[in-house]
Amino acid sequence: MDDSAKKPRRELEGLLACAPAAMRVSERHEFDRLSAGRDIVLMGAGGLGQMLYMSLSLFQQSQAMTIILAMLMLVALVDAASAWLRQRLAQ
Repeated sequence: MDDSAKKPRRELEGLLACAPAAMRVSERHEFDRLSAGRDIVLMGAGGLGQMLYMSLSLFQQSQAMTIILAMLMLVALVDAASAWLRQRLAQ
């Protein structure tokens, strides 16, 4: 075999030798991404959301409505505070 026929084979062998390391990096990146998503979900799963879930599961409509109203009030409050802060920073 001449040298030109061996070159692609050597390059392929080099790529195959790097494949396990590339897979480990890829798996680690995927694990980190999923862990970050899990942390966000776990933080958002508590508090009012858990209370609402329990109220709806137990068919306690009046308590569920109170929790929904509290959520809407919190969203409106944060939205108003955010608008005020943006206006103050824009000046």
